[in-house]
Amino acid sequence: MRLSAMKTALFLFYLCLLIFAGLQIYVAFAYYGNNKKKMFWNLDRNKPHRHIQIDDYANNIASENASRRPQYGYVTKRGGTNIQEATQSRTGVPFIPNWKDVESFRRDVEFLNHQGFIHNEVKFKPRLTAESIVILVQVHSRADQLQMQIDSFSRMRYINETLIIFSHDFYSQNVFDVIAKIDFCPYVQIFYPYAIQVYNNQFPGDDPKDCPRNLVKDEARKRKCNNAEYQDPYGHYREAPHAQLKHHWLWKMQFIFENCSLLRNFEGIIFRLDDDYYLAEDTMDYIRKLDRQSRIQCPECKMYIMGQSTVYSHDEYKSGAAKKDYWWAGNGRGMAFRKDFWKLFKDCAKSFCLFDDCNWDWSLMHVTAKCIPGGLKILKPLGSRVFHLGRCKGFHQNRSCKTTDVLNYVLGILRRNRNYLFPENVNIPIGFPSRSKLDVPNGGWTDIRDHEMCLRIFNNESLSTTDFRKIHQKLFN
Repeated sequence: MRLSAMKTALFLFYLCLLIFAGLQIYVAFAYYGNNKKKMFWNLDRNKPHRHIQIDDYANNIASENASRRPQYGYVTKRGGTNIQEATQSRTGVPFIPNWKDVESFRRDVEFLNHQGFIHNEVKFKPRLTAESIVILVQVHSRADQLQMQIDSFSRMRYINETLIIFSHDFYSQNVFDVIAKIDFCPYVQIFYPYAIQVYNNQFPGDDPKDCPRNLVKDEARKRKCNNAEYQDPYGHYREAPHAQLKHHWLWKMQFIFENCSLLRNFEGIIFRLDDDYYLAEDTMDYIRKLDRQSRIQCPECKMYIMGQSTVYSHDEYKSGAAKKDYWWAGNGRGMAFRKDFWKLFKDCAKSFCLFDDCNWDWSLMHVTAKCIPGGLKILKPLGSRVFHLGRCKGFHQNRSCKTTDVLNYVLGILRRNRNYLFPENVNIPIGFPSRSKLDVPNGGWTDIRDHEMCLRIFNNESLSTTDFRKIHQKLFN
């Protein structure tokens, strides 16, 4: 009797345990079903959750940057496409590379350029087709003029359908802040990986042992400065800021057409600008119409130059017409072209890289004279759509000149001709003028280190600090 009672008690005990365990499992799964972002074995809501990094490479970058820049991070989802979290902090501030350390800068830039995060993507949902126009701006440090340019962008028709790419070679928080305010179109920021602001005591910046610009060659030899034997025909040695303009121009072209994942299959138009240009509100509309007409009347034209360099006439706007011409330095501002231009240009690496001129436009003119059969044929509107605001700054500074005065002058031109903007048709007269034969180098590009670096950029080689040391060593071979 006692034995039966004990068996009954044990049976009831185990039955209660089973029922209790079943209830616990049921509650746990019910909680998990309602809270899919948390596993049921980790219910501590106050415990910080670890973010999964995109890969080991990003994880290494994040850990290295955590101490020096805690407000930024590379937080992404494994196997996902949430790049916004990777390139912005939790406060929405865009991630900016570390410009104080060469190796960290290289890693940061490689990551950011590879990701190609599109700001305002959700709002505008950019869709790139063969008819699309992508604006490519080479940016330096002129925040005031860049703001004026962006103001002109905001007034353009079709800007909400246009992707803008800003290519930086200088750390300027003012510049970054100006760009961060853009809310009228999608945009991307890329970073020139060999900025002399970072390489500030070694090539491609100024090495402490490089020869000063105006040093006499005999004195340079006595001092045994690095590039004593590489003086240009005008008696000058290399200047890193000038050389960078040509390197940056080439790098961003190469990057856009060869390495940019966003544009890998893009067959539309790239519209290349400097950061001190102001655009008319019908610029994108005019390019579209000019491009359609070009396919009929000038299929051999590989580029559209959208601005004059000098005077502006009322009659030129009234006609709404464009003219045929050949590319030459100083023939205008604002270059629009497709991939077929890049294919032509890419075959002329030596002509561009070995020509003794630190100006990319004069070097391009040499390319068109010596390497492109028949020259580079272009179309250009008679009435300028692109205007240069930077005449007060740059190489030829004028202390009495004010950028605001230049802007008011440009706005006056556009106001006087506003009734002639947005022409219904773009007429292209028959025939080309005679070609310019001017092909004289301006110097500043005699240093063989610049030649080697330029050719390697053409060859799509990513240059490390070790590579630059090897290039530098060529001076002494």
